[in-house]
Amino acid sequence: MAMTYYQDVANIHFELMKEGEFFNIKNNLENIIFENFSSIGFNYDSLDYYYIPGLIREWNDGLLTPVFFNKELLLYYNSSPDYRVTFASTSRFHIFDSKNDKLIQHGFGINRNGNIICWLGDLEKELNTVKNKLNRNLFLTFNIDSDHDIVSDYYTNQIEGGFTSSDNESGVFYHRNEFDKRILEKHGFEITQIDINNLIKEYKHPILNEQNQIDNSYVKLNSLLIESLNVVEIKKKLIENGVTTKSIKGLGGLKLFQKFIEIILNKSEYSKIISPLFVLYDLRLLAGHIKDSNYESKLKSCKDRLGLLENVSLIEIQQTLCIKLIEMYKELNNN
Repeated sequence: MAMTYYQDVANIHFELMKEGEFFNIKNNLENIIFENFSSIGFNYDSLDYYYIPGLIREWNDGLLTPVFFNKELLLYYNSSPDYRVTFASTSRFHIFDSKNDKLIQHGFGINRNGNIICWLGDLEKELNTVKNKLNRNLFLTFNIDSDHDIVSDYYTNQIEGGFTSSDNESGVFYHRNEFDKRILEKHGFEITQIDINNLIKEYKHPILNEQNQIDNSYVKLNSLLIESLNVVEIKKKLIENGVTTKSIKGLGGLKLFQKFIEIILNKSEYSKIISPLFVLYDLRLLAGHIKDSNYESKLKSCKDRLGLLENVSLIEIQQTLCIKLIEMYKELNNN
């Protein structure tokens, strides 16, 4: 019915038009200003609110209008000593202040174009205060036009009511901690020799596809997952189970951990299971060395073991590694 109406209107105008003229039917939902949420002055597209499924709220019109920001906004918060950025997944994150309070209660999303998403109503509520003047100005500076894409964990969890498991470092840390708990329960010793939880709080997720950020993530992940292994206790447990001291003499933490998986956890495909940790170790070595003539071939080896094509970006390598590490710890937890 609606389509017939628009066709009739168009036909009437077409008959009156002269050659070379253009005609445009205006949508009456365009450029609507939601007065209750527009005192700060963020740029948004009202059509997003009306056309993206699940956003309309008759009792709070405009609350869930998506507002978009350049991802570079995160560089300030990720490098500031007064804030901490925590990614629940690659497409959902929170910003915490020095008191561990969330800057925006429901957090933020990152869409498929790498742009930040936040609801207009949340921005109006949280940033329209005297104490948040600096934050308000920063967000206004990095506010960009809508690209109409809100596909993300942020949208899925809040609007579609679906649960998405973490696909990044947060998921790695969670499943690693579960593994540590199981080892303590079943084998009676701490397989980690440092307090990982404190180190996790200091971890900075890479924000952009930038070499230094990604290299730093490999250094920190290597410290958390490999250097933290309790070598003394792992050796002791192996010897208790018939492994000779001579056979493990000189082995580093990662090789000892491989032996532990093979013998104590009785995993026949131990080399395949633990492969992501060896890839992490190699990427960590590459991060600390000058790019010599062997750099590209060594990097290609890492990509191959992760099942990646040659032309992937640096951040895609890092994100795929995290997924493989999650799969590894899940497999170990199934023992």
